Amino acid sequence: MYISNGLNRQCDPFPGSDLFEQCKKRAQNWQEQYRKDEVTGRNSVFVTFEGPAVNMAKYWLIQFDLESKFPVRAGVWWDEHREGKPHYEYSFIEYNPELPADFFDFEIPEGAQVIDCRTLRNLLDNNINAGIPVGSVSTGDACKQVAKEYWSAVIAKDWSRLQKIRPLASGEKLNELTGLYSNDEPVELVEISSMNHISDPGTFAEITCVLRTKSGQTKTSLLNIEIRSEQRGQVGAVAGTIGPELF
Repeated sequence: MYISNGLNRQCDPFPGSDLFEQCKKRAQNWQEQYRKDEVTGRNSVFVTFEGPAVNMAKYWLIQFDLESKFPVRAGVWWDEHREGKPHYEYSFIEYNPELPADFFDFEIPEGAQVIDCRTLRNLLDNNINAGIPVGSVSTGDACKQVAKEYWSAVIAKDWSRLQKIRPLASGEKLNELTGLYSNDEPVELVEISSMNHISDPGTFAEITCVLRTKSGQTKTSLLNIEIRSEQRGQVGAVAGTIGPELF
């Protein structure tokens, strides 16, 4: 569970009655197919296109009702042929429903990992020595750069460099990390296998790193990475990991 200040979700474009026009203006490879909805029997248009990315998934299929002009269902895939399970699937959209008063009540589930984004963001805003410069690159490329720099520091056992890239790792936490990485020693970053929540203001980016250790084992680490625009330029930092440091 992520905690942050201010805007923590954005929806662009917003799924209203002009979504069809919004998507078409920003789309590539736009194709339309008109037929009846097999569930409702209503006339619909099924649109496929390459458009706004959701965690880098950008191959869309959206069904619109021809009478209301509203979207009915949607999915977005990483795969350009839209094969396999979509990254996100919106299987049912209801408009103006009556909601009970407690609909948005929430309790943190037992055992959930709670990640407070505000701590690292405040540190980056107020400490010019926290984080590393990443230049004027895309958020995705900046995340890759931070991950590579982090594992280079781990492999070189450059703990001062590690602490700059991961500024919340100090004191007992730093001792814990250096002990862990010395006992289960990473020697190579094999690949960055996936990236999630790249431009989500309510979370950190989630970067899955595959590593090879000195013993020949393959380990995975799911890094939380923050990319932030400061007066000193765009900077990046590792906030921590989701789950174990290595698994």
